[in-house]
Amino acid sequence: MAVVATHTSDGGAWAGLMPAYARAIEYAGHIPLAIRFDEIKNSYLTTANFKVVAFPGGYAYGYQLGLDGHEQKVRNFVSNGGSYYGVCAGAFYAADSIVWEGESYNYPLDLFSGTDTGPLSDIAGWPNYSLTTTDINDSVVGNLGNQYQMYYGGGYKSNVSGTYTVATYSYSGQYSGTRNAIRFAYGDGRVLLIGTHPEARNGSNEDWVVWDNYEDGTNTPLNNADNPWTFVDAAFDNWLTLP
Repeated sequence: MAVVATHTSDGGAWAGLMPAYARAIEYAGHIPLAIRFDEIKNSYLTTANFKVVAFPGGYAYGYQLGLDGHEQKVRNFVSNGGSYYGVCAGAFYAADSIVWEGESYNYPLDLFSGTDTGPLSDIAGWPNYSLTTTDINDSVVGNLGNQYQMYYGGGYKSNVSGTYTVATYSYSGQYSGTRNAIRFAYGDGRVLLIGTHPEARNGSNEDWVVWDNYEDGTNTPLNNADNPWTFVDAAFDNWLTLP
């Protein structure tokens, strides 16, 4: 699994959750391999080398600038039978348009022809994080019911023609019922985009991350009784790595 790991002053993959991202992929039974923008630019992202390309959370603007002019290489990888797994910023990057804090931005990758909108400030105002519930109910990925996952600036998906809803935000707030995770085919490949961070195991060191074990800006423990890696496992096994 190719995990895009480049972070520049403009953004990209945020190092603070990279260990968790890799650990969740390992839990799903696969081998994560960090790749840089340079590997994509130099055409190493092929279905001969990788089954899935994963764009972690961070800052989508860094992905946009870092791969400017090379978007077709990502599109070719997916259309030729690879899969794209986008979490938070990785999901924003795949959308045709982003609405961020009320401002609209056009993005060039266009795997998803709709809109990703965030942050959901009634869960946690940016740049804060919190646990929230997401209702996972999909005929392909699986029906895992309500599961607590970490929210950290992600969006909800709209204008979703041609996609399937995998999970919705499920909490007593403004965006309850909006789409947290979607999946769809792109050429011969598959895409899954999610706004929350299922790689984070709040209250556990299994994700090799410590800061997420505390409520934002405090020393109060933040423990998630659910294991969101079960979602990652189901997403990879039942959608992203299907023959």
